[in-house]
Amino acid sequence: MLAAAASKPPQRNTHVSEKAPKNISVFLRVRPPIAREITGKHTCDNLQTDPNDPTKITLQKKADKSAVAKTFSFNRVWEKNTPQKQVYEDFARGAVDAAFEGLHGVLFVYGQTGSGKTFTISNEDKDNLGVLQQSMLETWGRIAKDKDSEYSCSVSYVQLYNEILTDLLDPSKGRVRLQTGAEGRGDVVMVSEVTGLGIERTVTDYLQTMDLFRQGMERKEMQSTDMNTTSSRSHTIFSFHIHKATKIRAVTASSGDGLLPAVVALEGRLVLCDLAGSERISKTHAQGELLTQASFINGSLLVLGKVVAALIDKKAQHAPFRESKLTRLLQYSLQGNGNTNIVVNVSPSDDNTDETLSAIQFGQRAMQIKQEAKRHEVLDYKALYLQLQADLETKQDDALSSNLEEQRRDFEEKVGRLKEELRIAEQQNEILKRENEELRANVSSSPAGAAGGSKQKDPSPPRPSSGTESKYTKVIDDLRAMVKDRDRKLEETNAERLQLGRIVADEQLKALKLGKQLGALMMRYQKDMEVMTNKVDDLNAEVVKVRGTDYLTIGGGSAAMDAAQSPSSANHHGRTFSDHTSALSSPSMSDSSPAASGGAAFSADALHRNFEALSALRQENADLSVYQRLAEKAIKFLHTEKELAKIAAEQESARLKAELETLKAKVNGQGK
Repeated sequence: MLAAAASKPPQRNTHVSEKAPKNISVFLRVRPPIAREITGKHTCDNLQTDPNDPTKITLQKKADKSAVAKTFSFNRVWEKNTPQKQVYEDFARGAVDAAFEGLHGVLFVYGQTGSGKTFTISNEDKDNLGVLQQSMLETWGRIAKDKDSEYSCSVSYVQLYNEILTDLLDPSKGRVRLQTGAEGRGDVVMVSEVTGLGIERTVTDYLQTMDLFRQGMERKEMQSTDMNTTSSRSHTIFSFHIHKATKIRAVTASSGDGLLPAVVALEGRLVLCDLAGSERISKTHAQGELLTQASFINGSLLVLGKVVAALIDKKAQHAPFRESKLTRLLQYSLQGNGNTNIVVNVSPSDDNTDETLSAIQFGQRAMQIKQEAKRHEVLDYKALYLQLQADLETKQDDALSSNLEEQRRDFEEKVGRLKEELRIAEQQNEILKRENEELRANVSSSPAGAAGGSKQKDPSPPRPSSGTESKYTKVIDDLRAMVKDRDRKLEETNAERLQLGRIVADEQLKALKLGKQLGALMMRYQKDMEVMTNKVDDLNAEVVKVRGTDYLTIGGGSAAMDAAQSPSSANHHGRTFSDHTSALSSPSMSDSSPAASGGAAFSADALHRNFEALSALRQENADLSVYQRLAEKAIKFLHTEKELAKIAAEQESARLKAELETLKAKVNGQGK
């Protein structure tokens, strides 16, 4: 069982989680006004929250009095002063729970540049920690408290800068290649372009995790624009991988039906995506490198919007995931295979109303995406090994117990046989005692016994005379000799029988091998005969064709016709074609074939006759080939003669016509 289990490749199963929401959860967060908006005296009246319903927000363009106010619904709307702890509880805790259940918990923030996305996802202020920091604290806290499971964790941190994917945990920021996961689920795996290996780094605690995150943040592309002093110029994705296996304490063997209980581990993933903000060039006044960065950022976000629109459009036949590496990275979660949550960050300034409306509309479309998160299970090899080992030990114990039980039964049978022998010996002893008593009684009643008894009493039993004793001894020795002689003869007979059996078996094996060889020879012979028969039929057809020519018809007494009509000429080469055909299909041939004889030995005489017939047939085929070539030459010669004769006849006819015309002219002249 251990070998069978080891030969199977790792199996990954996906099970639908009943706790996963049916649609992607989308939250809206309005950040407080910043210094630039305050000093610029921006108004902040376009967005109005509903105090009675925390899921609704109303957008009204104050600058456009003809515009109608629109109300939008989200899973939750956070006002300007909502604390980071509340954002984490509503937005991220479910994704952390999903990662521990073997699901993909995906969190990403979307919105205009400068709308507070990085603050929401990864703020480092200890009084206002971002979602990433809070989720890592809770994750490592749960791992420390869980004494029933074993964990192995790893992280990866990448950025998409100008549509180039790089590893932020690599000091040289090596490029990263995307490839489809081995399970064929549509998930993607990130590997180094140089080594082809995964880019995950193993982590063992919270401090090590955050140290790697900070190293990546230092390598992230950040620049200042007119809209944001610390603007992210790339999309970044931080992934935390959790491998959770049940800790093995007491391993039990397989159940009574021989099946091992399930031995699986869970592979969860917490993905935090900080998207770069969309930019309007008229506001950022980007030029040169900043303009190039902005075009790549807006382009990837545009593809993201197209993908979301295609996913909710029932008539759409294709979602353009491969148009951007960003959507390729988020493909698995956007297709509804993960527990995905989105925060739409917006600015409160009326100056950004158009950008706010665009972000809200993206969130409204994303809320319509159906999702059915899948749990990822893999074989736990350690538990499986221990389980199989316990099962093997149990089977060994069962085998030992069965062996001991069998030995006990054997001992009981031997004791029973010994008891039976003891009972028979006791019965024989009783019989001997009775016979001894009878002998004593007979000796006492005899005159000699009586006389002797009057003189003295002998307590010992009477002994038989020396003649009688020697007689019994001789009979017993003869019987023993006869038994030994019979045993010896029986052993010799058994030895001879075994030797004869081996000889017969060897002969049967030889006969079987010869029969197989003969069968193979006959099969080859039959194939050769079929080929030769087909050739004979072809040659007969050619001969008939030759006989039907003008030469054979005119020449009526040709050698081929004479050979066909004359028995003496027909035997010129031994046999005619019909004789060969009848010889090949003769009873001796059919009777000696393996099919007719049912695998019996093939007759040597019949085989010899068949070989002779085959030789004659080959000679006849050679002669027919010669006859055919001669016939072709004769036909060509006759055809030439006929043509020449025809030409001569035409010339003679022309000459006769000319002479006739001459005679006619002379006759006419004489008449005149």
